[in-house]
Amino acid sequence: MWRRLFRCSMSYSPDFEDDTDQSSSSSPSSTSSQPSSSSLDDSDQIISYNDKAEEKAPSGSRRDQHDRRDESTSRPRLIRQDTFTVKEGEEFIPQSNRTRPVTPNIRSQAGIRNILGGTKGNANALPDEIKNYLTNHFQMIKQENEDLRHSLKQKSKQLDQIADEHHKCRYLERDLGKCEDKLKQMSTQLEKEKAKTKMLTRQMKANENGDGGGDTGIVFYGVPPPNKANHERTTPESNESDDNKMEKKLRILKERIESQELQIQHLKQILTRELGSSEAVENAIHSNRTSWQGREEQIRKLEDALASMKTLLRESRSATSNRSEAEQDWRIREVRAKCQMAEVERDRLNEYTKVLLSRLKTAEGRGSKAEQVLREERRKSARLEHLLEKAHIEIRDSDSGKSSISSRNGASPAQIMRHGEDRHELVEEIEILTRELSDVRSLREQDLEMYQKLALDTRKVMESMAPMN
Repeated sequence: MWRRLFRCSMSYSPDFEDDTDQSSSSSPSSTSSQPSSSSLDDSDQIISYNDKAEEKAPSGSRRDQHDRRDESTSRPRLIRQDTFTVKEGEEFIPQSNRTRPVTPNIRSQAGIRNILGGTKGNANALPDEIKNYLTNHFQMIKQENEDLRHSLKQKSKQLDQIADEHHKCRYLERDLGKCEDKLKQMSTQLEKEKAKTKMLTRQMKANENGDGGGDTGIVFYGVPPPNKANHERTTPESNESDDNKMEKKLRILKERIESQELQIQHLKQILTRELGSSEAVENAIHSNRTSWQGREEQIRKLEDALASMKTLLRESRSATSNRSEAEQDWRIREVRAKCQMAEVERDRLNEYTKVLLSRLKTAEGRGSKAEQVLREERRKSARLEHLLEKAHIEIRDSDSGKSSISSRNGASPAQIMRHGEDRHELVEEIEILTRELSDVRSLREQDLEMYQKLALDTRKVMESMAPMN
C-alpha cells in the first residue's frame, strides 16, 4: 500500500514566521479529511503535494518585501523541505502544533525507503508523479547544500577576521603593559629627580643666606655641576613634557583598546546569533579550525544520503533494465526444478536413513543378545574350570579319598570328562559369536560411513543451490 506523502517547506529566515503560522493554521483542516481515504486500495491511493516554496505571492506583497530585505542584507534564503509518512489511523500534525521535535533526515529517509519498499526494488513501477517528486526533492537538497556551503564560507571568513582582531587586541594589551611598566619607571625616576632638585634648592638658599651669594658650599650628588639658572630652568620642564607625552600615548592606547573591545563584543554577538550560544562561540574561537563542526557536518551527511539514494536508484534501474521477463521466467523454472530435485533427494535420503536405522537397531539387538549369551557361557566355563580343578585334585588323592570326595560332591570322573567336552563346544560357540559380533560391528561402521558421505553430498548440493535462490 502506498503511503501518503506530504511536502512542507521551512525557511531559516526569521521574517517568515507570520506566513508559516498562517499556513500551519490552515493545515489541520486539510489533514482532517485525509484519514478517511486510508481504506482505499493501492490503485486508488491519492498522492497529495503541498509545496509552499513553488507558490508565487502577488507583487508588492509582504513576501516580496521580505525578499528585498534578504537581498539587501545579503543573507541567502534557505528553504527546507521535509518528507514524512502518515500511518493508517493517524492524523497529520503540522509543525507549529508539534510538541516533540522530529529530525528531518530520519523522516525523509523513511519516506523514500517506504516509496522504494512498495515497489520491491523495481523503480519502473513508480508512478510519474513520484518520480517527478523525487527529482525535484533531490534538486532542492542540492541547491540547499550549495547555499549552506556558501553561507559556511562567509561565516568562516568572519570567524577568521574575529580571530585576527582578537590577536591584535592581545598584542595591544601586551604593548599597553610594556608602556605602563615604562611609565612606572619614568615616574620613579621623576620622583628621584624632584627630590634631588629640592635638596639642591635648599642648599643654594642656605648658601645665599650665609655667604652672600657664594656657591662654594654646593655639593652635587652624582650630577655634573651645571649652571644654576639653566639647571633650574630646563630639568623640571623636560620631565613634565615627557610625562605629558607618556600620558598622551597611554590615553591613545586606552582608546584603541576600548574600540577593539567594542568591536570584539559586536562580533561575538553576531556569532552567538549564528552559532546559538556563547559557549559554542568560545569553543569555535579557542579550538582548531578542523575540529569545529556545525553546518559543514550537516551538509556532508546530506550529501552522503543523496549519494546513497542515487546509487540505490541506479542499481534498481540497472537490475530491471538488464533482466528481461523471459530470462527471469527461465531462471525461476530452473530454480523450481532444482528445488524439486532436492526434495526428491531429501525424501530418498530420509528413506535410506530409516532403513539404516532399522538395520542398526536389529544389529544392536543381535549384538546385545550375543553379549548376554557370551556372559552366560563365560559363567558356565568358569564353573566348569572350577570343577575340573577339583577333579584333578581328587585324582591325585588315594582311592579312598576319591570315593569319599565323589560321594560328598556327587560327581564322577565320567561326568567331569563330559563337562570338559561341553566346555570345548561352548568355547567354539563363543568364538563363532564373537566373529559374528565383529562382522555386525564392521557392517554398522560401513553403513555409518556411507550415511555420512550421503549427508555431506546433500549438504553440498543444498549450499550450491542457496545462492541461486
